[in-house]
Amino acid sequence: NTYQIEGYVETGGGTGISGVSMSGLPGEPLTDVDGYYTAFVDHDWSGTVTPALEGYTFDPSSAIYSNVSEDQNQDYTAILNTYQIDGYVRTGEGTGISGVNMSGLPGEPLTDVDGYYMAEVEFGVNTTVTPALDGYTFSPTSTDYSPVEDDETTDYTGTRDPYLTVSESMLSLGQEAGSNSMVDISSNVDWSVICPETWITFSQESGTGDASLTVTANSENISTESRSAMVTVTDGVLSRNFSVTQSGSGPFLETSALEL
Repeated sequence: NTYQIEGYVETGGGTGISGVSMSGLPGEPLTDVDGYYTAFVDHDWSGTVTPALEGYTFDPSSAIYSNVSEDQNQDYTAILNTYQIDGYVRTGEGTGISGVNMSGLPGEPLTDVDGYYMAEVEFGVNTTVTPALDGYTFSPTSTDYSPVEDDETTDYTGTRDPYLTVSESMLSLGQEAGSNSMVDISSNVDWSVICPETWITFSQESGTGDASLTVTANSENISTESRSAMVTVTDGVLSRNFSVTQSGSGPFLETSALEL
């Protein structure tokens, strides 16, 4: 006599999985489009049947048959595997960059304070992951996963784009010579200070990176009106301006004697 061993391989939602190899059965049949499989074994057959398809785990993982003497039915649940994509986004000096959007990963996670990111994706997914944060350029610019078949780790190096800012848009100085005020420069480039007026001086006329710039009036403003100058801080491409105004003396009228 021969007996039939049959069943279905389906997802948890009841969708049949085709192409599953039923290893251990005679001829190692594959499931059809509905997830159905069948095979015939001789009386008293014994063996272990193990469903197999790349990217899937099955429940049960296998079925053991001992001395088969009647038809058998065994169904399996197919569980699609998930894999982890993770890594770090750091500066060239190794400092983690937080808040980087990892576009292309499920949920578009952001890097944490250490620059670490992580997401889980299903087997077979094709995706391109692109790190993004205003003011930064990344290397590599993106990573293609086509398809995902295992855990993946990719690190990125972030480089700050050139920037130049000044802390004030307007400074005010007193009428007297030596009156001064300060403006902070924040930058990652070489910069210089440009001003056509000679009645003000600067604690430094060029620099690299961050600096505190002291602006000083080198002469008294004897005019009744205030005077102003426009100052430009530039690296040749980026430019930031601020104005400096020195107070005048204001209207006045005096006589040399009280009585003649």
